[in-house]
Amino acid sequence: MLLAASILTVLVVSISALFVLSMKTNAAAGDQTECVALAQERMEALKHVDYDALHNGGSLDTPATGYSEYKDTNGDARNDFLVTWSVSFANPVSGSLSASKLHVAQLDVRCQSLRSTSGQTGKPKVVNISTYRARGVN
Repeated sequence: MLLAASILTVLVVSISALFVLSMKTNAAAGDQTECVALAQERMEALKHVDYDALHNGGSLDTPATGYSEYKDTNGDARNDFLVTWSVSFANPVSGSLSASKLHVAQLDVRCQSLRSTSGQTGKPKVVNISTYRARGVN
């Protein structure tokens, strides 16, 4: 009887460690999913701004006025995520098929989790998304 109880105790302790790891992994996956959604949301907003209303600036590494926002996604009045973005314009490119010039803007968005990593596995989650917008001018 004592042997069976000992074996059962070892099994329960081992399984409980797996439950804790599973909970931490789920929390990390949730942060990753939230980061992707917030970055995509900001990218869609930038893509829908009129091309002429885009302004060169911003940084993915440091928050800048007009190019960053903190997000509280769970309503606890603490910032859970930082979303930063930048807009940079390339020199106009002349097309070989037409007389117009192509103006290109690069849009970059980064979302990073500000939540404590003590409740999850790995580093804080970071998502980067980039795209280009172009406009032809005669």
